[in-house]
Amino acid sequence: MSQVKIKNLRDLDEYAKKLTQTLPFQCVVLLNGPMAAGKTELVKMFCKHVGITGVTSPTFALHQHYETEAIIVDHLDLFRVESEEELSEAGFWDLFLGDKRQVIFIEWPEKVDLDKISRAVVNITFYVARDERTLKMS
Repeated sequence: MSQVKIKNLRDLDEYAKKLTQTLPFQCVVLLNGPMAAGKTELVKMFCKHVGITGVTSPTFALHQHYETEAIIVDHLDLFRVESEEELSEAGFWDLFLGDKRQVIFIEWPEKVDLDKISRAVVNITFYVARDERTLKMS
């Protein structure tokens, strides 16, 4: 497990840049932490470093999909999801049939049965204390 202190957006951007170099394709990144911890901002910065622009929060849309020739990024925010059935009806599990270039980011992953995910899973937890965040990856 690795841990890093994030004191400002520049630190978060550097962390996102390192993720682009270390995350394997076909992995699922679980983003845990309170509201406004920086989960969506991390995804935006990750996307910026792989050449994807125009990234928006999936809070109301549930899912955002971005694609370049090199990578596919699916970003989900499950905060408003009420049930596993709602996820299935929205096509959630179909995402896992995707391309080998795909990385899936999931905010609020406690809303899904993680035992059903058959890909490499990276867990990033945001801990917030005043003006500093600690990110732990496992």
